[in-house]
Amino acid sequence: MKRACRLLDRLGLLLIAGSLSAPVAALQPGSISEAQSAQHDWITTNNGRDDQQRDLEAQLAYVDQNVNFAMIDQLEGVRNRAELEQHGSGNLGLIAQGFGDDNTARLTQDGDDNHAVITQAGQRNIVTVLNQTGSSNYVNLVQQGDDNRATVDQQGNGNRLDLRQRDAFNVADISQHGGTDLTVVQSNPDGNVAAVNSLTLRSFTEPGSDPLIRSMSFDGPQARELFLCNGSAAYCESVR
Repeated sequence: MKRACRLLDRLGLLLIAGSLSAPVAALQPGSISEAQSAQHDWITTNNGRDDQQRDLEAQLAYVDQNVNFAMIDQLEGVRNRAELEQHGSGNLGLIAQGFGDDNTARLTQDGDDNHAVITQAGQRNIVTVLNQTGSSNYVNLVQQGDDNRATVDQQGNGNRLDLRQRDAFNVADISQHGGTDLTVVQSNPDGNVAAVNSLTLRSFTEPGSDPLIRSMSFDGPQARELFLCNGSAAYCESVR
C-alpha cells in the first residue's frame, strides 16, 4: 500500500510541475524501461540506450499537443513498458510504474475531457488496454502486488470506474456503456497461477436513465461474470 501511495503522491507533485511547463511528460529513472506518449502520433523515449544516470531535467521529454495532458512516470524498476495515445481535447492520462519490474500498461483516449490514472506497484502487472471512447469518462486503476491483469473499456459519456487490485493473480475485464459509476476492489492474498480471482463485468445505462451506481468487493480465488443494467427491460435485453 505504501509503494502505491508513494507513486500517487509523486504523480501529484509531477502534475503540479507539469502543469506549469507543457502538456506531455515522460519520466524514466529506471533502466531498460520504455515509455510512449502521443496524440495522433507516437513520441518514444527509451532510457536503456545508455548507462549514464541522467538528472531529472534530462529525463523530462515534452512536446506541444492539442490541449491534452499526458504523463508517464517509471520509478525504481526495469523492463516496465507504458503506452499512451490521445485524440481529442481536454483529456488527461497518467501512468505510474514503480517499485517492481516487467509491468505493462496501455492507455487510449478518443474524445474530450476524459481522465485516466494507472498506478502499478509490483511485478508483472498488466493493463492490457484501458480504452476511453466518448467524453467525460473517468478511471482510477491501481494494481498493487504481482501478476494482476486488467482490461477496461468505456464507451459513451460520463462513465466512472475506481478499480483496485491487491495481492496477486487478480484478473478483471470491465466494460461500461452510457454512464455507469463503479467501484471494484479485488484482493487475493493466497493467489497463484492455480488460484485466480477472475471478474468479467459488463455494465449499461440506458440513455435518459439515472446512472447505474455500484460498489463491489471480491476476495479470494473464484471466477465471476456479472451483467449490470439500468433501464427498461427491453433495453437491458437488447444489450445483454
